[in-house]
Amino acid sequence: MEEIEDRINLPEYSKLVTDCLSYYFDTRLTLIRPTVEERIHEFSEAKYLPSLLRSGFACLVQICQLEFQLFQHFFPRSADDPNNLLPLIEPVFTIMYDIARPLLIHVNDVDTLCELVEIVKGEVLDDQISRKGKPVICLRSLVEATLSDVQERLTYRAQTYIKEEIGGFVPSLGELDYPELLYRNNQEASSSKEQQEENGVEIVEASESPVEIEEDSREDNIYPAVLLTVEFIPKIYYSLGSEIFAGLAQEAVEACTLSIGVASKKVSKTASILDGLLFQIRHLLILREQLAPFEASFSFVDKELDFSHMRDHLLKILNGEASMLTLSASNALFQLMSKGAPTVRERQKDSKRELEEQLKSVCEAYIMTVTKQMVEPMLSFVTKVSAVRSAGSNQEKPLREQAFASVEKLRTAVARSSEALASELEDIVKLTSVYLPNASTRAVLFQPVRSNIAEAHSQIAQLLESDYNEADARQVSLLSSEQLEQVMDLLG
Repeated sequence: MEEIEDRINLPEYSKLVTDCLSYYFDTRLTLIRPTVEERIHEFSEAKYLPSLLRSGFACLVQICQLEFQLFQHFFPRSADDPNNLLPLIEPVFTIMYDIARPLLIHVNDVDTLCELVEIVKGEVLDDQISRKGKPVICLRSLVEATLSDVQERLTYRAQTYIKEEIGGFVPSLGELDYPELLYRNNQEASSSKEQQEENGVEIVEASESPVEIEEDSREDNIYPAVLLTVEFIPKIYYSLGSEIFAGLAQEAVEACTLSIGVASKKVSKTASILDGLLFQIRHLLILREQLAPFEASFSFVDKELDFSHMRDHLLKILNGEASMLTLSASNALFQLMSKGAPTVRERQKDSKRELEEQLKSVCEAYIMTVTKQMVEPMLSFVTKVSAVRSAGSNQEKPLREQAFASVEKLRTAVARSSEALASELEDIVKLTSVYLPNASTRAVLFQPVRSNIAEAHSQIAQLLESDYNEADARQVSLLSSEQLEQVMDLLG
C-alpha cells in the first residue's frame, strides 16, 4: 500500500488510493459504530449533559488515537496528514453530537453552560487534544464547532439572565430597609466576632485598603442586583470571546446601575435623601471594585439603523409637498428610494466609563446635599448679596441697611448654619461611616464638603469686614477659624 501511495501523483493510482480509503473507512465505521453507539447511550442515560460531554469526548479521543494507529499502519503516507482520518471520525463524532444537541438547547442555567464551555474548551481542546497531538488533531475542528454551539447558547441565555434577573429584579421591603439592614448585619458580625474571641479563635483583621473601594462587601450587605451582577460577569469572562464578553458586560453593568438608581429613589423615600445617595455610592463602588480586575475592554460599538431620512420623505408625501405622479427626478418614490434609505449609525459604549461618570455625578450630589444641609442659610444670603450687586440696585444704600441683608437676617442665617454644624454634622458622619466603612472613600467625599463649609464662612467673614461694623460682627457671632476647624475635625 505504501508503494501505491508513493505513485499517487498518477491519476490511476490516485483513484486507487481514494477507493481504498473509502472502502477502509466504510469497513471500520461498520465495525466500530455499534460499540460507539452503545457507549454514548450509556453516557446519556443520566440526561446530564456535562457528564455526557466529558465521558463522550474522552471516549472519542481514545477511539481517535487507536484508529489513527491502525490507519497509520495501513496508509502510512496518508497518515502524514491527520485530517485524512476525518471521513471516519466525523460520523463517529456525529453519534454523540446528535444525542448531545437536543439536551443542549434545553439547558437554561448559565452556570451549567459555563461548565460545558470549561469542559469543551479547557478539558478537551486545551488539555487532551493539545497534549495528545497528531493522533487526535482531526477532532479539533469538530470540538471547536461544538464549543461554538455551546457559547452561542450561553450568549443567548446570558442576555435573558441580564434582562430578567438583573434588570428585572424587584426588591422586597426588607432588601431596601436601609440603613437598618446595615446596622443589623454589622451588629450580627460584631457579635459573631466577640463570640469567636471568647472561644479562643484567632481573628485576623483586614488591613484598610489604600484605594477608594469598599472592603465591607459581605453578601448580606450587598443589594441583590449588584450581587447577581458581580457573580455573573466572572462566569462569562472565562467562557466567551472578548467582543461578546464586552457587549454582555456592558448590558449587565447598565442594567445593574439602572436597578441601583431605582432602588436608591425608593430608599430616599423610605429613609432620607442622604440615605438614597449613600446607598447608590456604596453599591456603585462595589460594582466598580469587582470590575477592576478584568483586563478585557468593557466597550463595544453599538450599531443601529437610522430611519429619519425615510420619515422625512414620507412626511413630504403625506403633506403633499412631493408628488408621486411627476416623471422627473423629483418624483416622490424615486426620491424615497434614492435618498430615503436608512443609514447605519455607530455609537461607542463603554460601561466602565459610564459607571465612573454616574459615580462622579452621585458623589457630587452627595457633596452638595451635605453642604446645603450644613450652610444653606449662609449660602443663600451670599447668593442674594451677589445678585443685588450684579443687578446694580440699591448701591447708594449700605448693605447692612437693606431689608434682605439686615444684621438680624445675617445673624439668623449664621445661627441656623452653626446649629446644623453642631447638631447634624456628627450624625451625617456616622451615617456615612455605616454605608462607607473605608476611611479613604469617606475622605474623598468629605474634603469637598469641608472646603465648601470653609468657603461659606470665609465669604460671610468678608461681608462682615467690608459691610458691617464690629458691633454687628459680635451680634452675628460667626465661628472663628479655630472653632470652625474644631467642628470640622469630625470630617477627618
